[in-house]
Amino acid sequence: MLESQTCPKCGAGIPTGALEGLCSKCLAGLAFGIAEAPGPQSAEGHHTAVMAPAVSIAPAPPALPRAASRSADTPARLFGDHELLNEIARGGMGVVFKARQVSLNRIVAVKMILSGEFASEAFVRRFRAEAEAAAHLHHPNIVAIHEVGEQNGQHYFSMDYVKGPSLAALVKDHPLPAIRAVEYLQKVARAIQYAHEQGILHRDLKPSNVLIGEDDEPRVMDFGLAKRLWNSEAGAADPELTLSGEVLGSPGYLPPEQAAGRRGTVGPQSDVYSLGAILYHLLTGRPPFVGESVQDTLAQVLNSEPIAPRLLNPRVPRDLEIICLKCLEKNAPRRYGSALELADELGRFLRHEPIRARPVGAPERMWRWCRRRPALAAAIALLAIVATGSTIAAVRMARLERTARWEAYATDVNHAQSEWQDENHAQAFFYLQKHVPRGLGPDLRGFEWRHLWKLTRGNYSFKLPRQPQVVGSLMFSPDGKSLAAFRWDTSDPLKVWDLTSRRERFRIAEATSLGGFSSNGKWFVAGAADGTVNVYDAETGKLLFAIPRAGEIVAFAADGNCVATINASRTVTVLKLETQHGTPVVTNFTRRYFDYGKGAPLALAPDGSGLAVIRPGAATDREDSGIDVWDTVTQSLRTFLHDKHEIRTMQFSPDGRVLAVGDGDGRVRLWNLASGEPREFQAHDLPILCLAFSPDGRTLATGSADESIQLWEVATSGQKLKRFDGQIGSVWSLAFSADGKFLATGSRDSPIRFWDLEAADPADEIRDLKSDKVGNFTFSPHGSLMAGGCRDDTVRIWDVRTMTERFRLKNASYVVAFTSDGRKLLASTADGIAQWWDFRADTTQSLPQYGSLGQVTSVDLSSDRRVAALGWSTGGIQLLEIDSGKVLGTYHGHSDAVLCVTFSPDPTLFASGSRDKTIRVWNSRQPDKPLQVCAEHRGAVGGLAISGDGKTMVSGCSANTIKFWDLRHLKKTSLASISWHQSAVRTLAFSPDSRTLASGSEDKAVKLWDLASRSQLASFRFDDAIRLVAFSADGNNLAVVTDKGTLRLLRTVPLAEADEEFRTFYSAGAK
Repeated sequence: MLESQTCPKCGAGIPTGALEGLCSKCLAGLAFGIAEAPGPQSAEGHHTAVMAPAVSIAPAPPALPRAASRSADTPARLFGDHELLNEIARGGMGVVFKARQVSLNRIVAVKMILSGEFASEAFVRRFRAEAEAAAHLHHPNIVAIHEVGEQNGQHYFSMDYVKGPSLAALVKDHPLPAIRAVEYLQKVARAIQYAHEQGILHRDLKPSNVLIGEDDEPRVMDFGLAKRLWNSEAGAADPELTLSGEVLGSPGYLPPEQAAGRRGTVGPQSDVYSLGAILYHLLTGRPPFVGESVQDTLAQVLNSEPIAPRLLNPRVPRDLEIICLKCLEKNAPRRYGSALELADELGRFLRHEPIRARPVGAPERMWRWCRRRPALAAAIALLAIVATGSTIAAVRMARLERTARWEAYATDVNHAQSEWQDENHAQAFFYLQKHVPRGLGPDLRGFEWRHLWKLTRGNYSFKLPRQPQVVGSLMFSPDGKSLAAFRWDTSDPLKVWDLTSRRERFRIAEATSLGGFSSNGKWFVAGAADGTVNVYDAETGKLLFAIPRAGEIVAFAADGNCVATINASRTVTVLKLETQHGTPVVTNFTRRYFDYGKGAPLALAPDGSGLAVIRPGAATDREDSGIDVWDTVTQSLRTFLHDKHEIRTMQFSPDGRVLAVGDGDGRVRLWNLASGEPREFQAHDLPILCLAFSPDGRTLATGSADESIQLWEVATSGQKLKRFDGQIGSVWSLAFSADGKFLATGSRDSPIRFWDLEAADPADEIRDLKSDKVGNFTFSPHGSLMAGGCRDDTVRIWDVRTMTERFRLKNASYVVAFTSDGRKLLASTADGIAQWWDFRADTTQSLPQYGSLGQVTSVDLSSDRRVAALGWSTGGIQLLEIDSGKVLGTYHGHSDAVLCVTFSPDPTLFASGSRDKTIRVWNSRQPDKPLQVCAEHRGAVGGLAISGDGKTMVSGCSANTIKFWDLRHLKKTSLASISWHQSAVRTLAFSPDSRTLASGSEDKAVKLWDLASRSQLASFRFDDAIRLVAFSADGNNLAVVTDKGTLRLLRTVPLAEADEEFRTFYSAGAK
């Protein structure tokens, strides 16, 4: 073995006998004829810009000189015609400098071989191949080459200097918005298509090789692995430049044919694959495949399917996911045929046109599953053959059926979470309800399902059972005790509900249109198919009298006790109920019909004095011409409102002075009828389907196809007061109660919901926890209380259900745990003085001072709350008897800080994870030696958790990896490893039933995993890095604490409550 010594120039270690006694870096600097550059930036950093059309290519020297020297009068940073300003990037093959070309006085980038004159012949060939390939390309989105040459044995080329970050730098902390990512990639794809047309493959496309200039234009660089598609000389050798034993390219972005070394199959569709991999990274923040080593990543590229982007980032549009996955097909012919085809498809996405790619169907998914798991697929086929006569086969078939059932469940839960993230509550509900038990098969639902069910159901006050078809109109009785609901269902359209008992009061089967309740609450008005207006007793539903041949009811004015009707001759008539007398207002009326078959709305002022009707545009126009407002007393046109939009709904204010209009673009206009001037604001992103004024006229409610209800302050024309989520499907109808305390909403095939407008918004977070170093949070044993240390040096206890503060201890900073009976809390001061706090009696009991091994970096308590394990910054661990302060044992073995400790359910067994990248499993009775040392992790171990049955340990590290270990049969190798987080895994926690694992990371995500299959069930993003995740003992809540000191609870609904809700309100037989 060679002895080592120190380089006298930079201090780096070098072997004895090194050339000139210098390290390779200093030798390269000597060979370049330049002084040492400042510390290099990452290759993902900033680079190049200045366009130049001319390129000169110097002939390659026959051989590299064996030595190079610089003359004494050469300036330290002068390299030929270039003054080197600073190093801006460094890769495995070359180094790039920002430089000034002296002769032309322009800023360029100069790239040189990193090892200078000591570069091998193969490296020189590759370097010149990059320059020569790029030199033939002149495209606005490709970095231009100016000059290629050699200076004192050092090969170089100069190129544009693009001042700006790479795509890798842009996406380092978070994914890009979908539209921005697509706009960049479309331009890159067109540039690559141009390169292909010039006969050049890139073969090393990745985010760090695409620079974004100050003009926000992408530019492709680094053609170091470029390959010509054809040779000009017949019979010329394939110019593929391959180093022995080396895979060329970046593993995470390589197409399978390139990763497998199938040289003859690499072609334009290989670059299409890499373009898809770039798109994947921009959308999710990580490459399609991430392994712990190059070999592991390459194996995934060859054998695994990429995780669907929407599972990593639910905000990725479905069409974009389809495009991305088509690019990443293993089989090249299944990808887009060219970069141009991909660019055109991305253009269709940007223009909101249908894309041509289609998602993979069920048969293909089954085939791919069989390819990934051939042994299991073969077993299924064999079992199917012999199943009829074999008990063993039947058992195995049942096991396989359970596996298939579970995979379907996991997929649906992921879809539900993704749809909820996109605010598609109806679609999320659809996926969840599929797994409500209906008497067949096991109940697979866990914490993740219960949490998503709660999210999709919203925060409504109460509801009436599911209503078939669309609930198109709602109206409260004046006393607020009844609600009328009219549905687009010809078989049973109109019901009146008693809101006290929440049961049906009566129904009118023959109704075809709804009027409403009279102002005194005694009459109820509805229309029949033959044009009769029927008046019923509002209490019993008994018919009182009928007004024949009046026409279809299209609007109702409760205060004026009148209805507006349209008859067969297209006359709009306002009919007074008391006198049964009708006044024609509009004749020869033209009514626009929407795509869903319902006519455009009319509106009556509450006192019946004003009528608003839409004046349609041309038959081929989407937009209407405006609104005619008629005086129903004089039968004259009062005003015309120039409202040239696709009007979806209209509503008069209670005083009749304002007309609210909602359109197909999600905008609201409030028309002042006296001045004829509108005030407009954007209320929703999708069409507005219904409007309602509060009884005092101060608030406007809007319902939209985006499945949300919003409240707006009328006086300020657009100040949002509140938003309600949880409506399943588009919101088709709204109604305020007469006292203004409740809002009723209707949708399609869903319950009618009631929202309490006076209820305070439920608290969903607590701020200012002292969480900069530790999570500093704990639940009580029964799960009803929670405690945390706060930045104002207080420890506080909150009620879990209401998140209201119950108790406070001053002059304390940290919490450890509650006693097993939940009556006391172990807390400490910032100086580490521990005390039991009886919070109900408001008394404290100080604990003995413990001997110190440095700074405490982690802590856990045994299940009986009698023993504490303390991890120290020096790598030591202490077990302490809490009540006495007695040191039960000291454990050494880690060489760096202990970042996590955790007890097994067996209090004699615990584990520790350290910054030294190892896990040690200890028996408390044997402090001299750990039971096992697990050294697989490639990063500091920051999270540990042991399942409730003590069988499984899970660990997470700063290399973004989670590993699973069998504690029953301790080995140095893990059972499995997953790397779905994009940054360090800091914290892990098992649900009380040990079915679900929660992980928190510096990537601001909390992920939920199924322990048995180790598959991801859901992923939630937060506004900062995750410090702690912890389940409550009852399993109903998951606490998430961030570095900013914010505490959030992921809440759930008990399964029994969810099942009862489904049977009562959603099943086909709900009444």
